Amino acid sequence: MEALLLKGGVVLIHDHNDKVAPTRADVLIKGNVIAEIGSSLAAPSGCDVIDCTDSIVSPGFVDTHNHLWQAPLKGLFGDMAFIPYMGV
Repeated sequence: MEALLLKGGVVLIHDHNDKVAPTRADVLIKGNVIAEIGSSLAAPSGCDVIDCTDSIVSPGFVDTHNHLWQAPLKGLFGDMAFIPYMGV
């Protein structure tokens, strides 16, 4: 995929006070980069277009919840039941 244009979606944009300001807009993605956000963007030649009317457009959500103390143990006790793992 060279480019992708997401048309007419509700884009979750942060304003100057870091509040989410839902805005109807188009999002142009070139390669793996958001190249432009605006209204009525023109699709470059060869660009795939997706109608996002009535849809929310947002970058991927990342689950950053973790327990840092468990990182060194990752993969060591995968087959152990919870109670023995906790040492109870």
